Amino acid sequence: MPILRVFRAFGPSRLGLLALVAALVSGCVTVDVTLAPDGSGTITYEAAVMPGSSVEAQKALFTSPHVTVQTLTIDPKSSMMKVTAKVDDITELDSAKAFADVDVVRTQSGEDTTLTATITNRAPRPDAPEDGVAGPRITATLPGKVIEATGAKHEVSGSTVTWTLTRTEYLRAGKHVLTVRYATPKDGGAAKPAPAKP
Repeated sequence: MPILRVFRAFGPSRLGLLALVAALVSGCVTVDVTLAPDGSGTITYEAAVMPGSSVEAQKALFTSPHVTVQTLTIDPKSSMMKVTAKVDDITELDSAKAFADVDVVRTQSGEDTTLTATITNRAPRPDAPEDGVAGPRITATLPGKVIEATGAKHEVSGSTVTWTLTRTEYLRAGKHVLTVRYATPKDGGAAKPAPAKP
């Protein structure tokens, strides 16, 4: 759908959120998460946005009672946006509109902690053709050594795991579940029990 038609159909108040969706579809998304033992963390998000996107509108999408934007810049030439934000509880990440389709659960069992992120693609295209274009790249640095990770194609190095999807892989599926199990730090950070799903 051309940008002008999107603007007319949804209006400027939703254009920023649509720009984030468009970034996922185009594959231009990189997310880096650094998690603290208590479940708080820092997130760096980089993506292409629509030309003319305002810093104020984008900042609103990344702000919630649990998520605080530290810096947000948009390069006027490339339309690349970079956001750095703090989250007080990684399981509350979806309280920000920008992450509304990301459900994070953190659970502890014995000496291990498991972090599971479920990313929902609300408009899957099972017949999307292979195009060789890189898709989202998501990196998590945990407060303990990674024991195992599952989900998309991934690489593990010490306490860091990086998942990568092609654009076609992202488009074809309605959900992407990324899971990492790591050694629980001995100095605290008990995980909250997973909430009951309705």
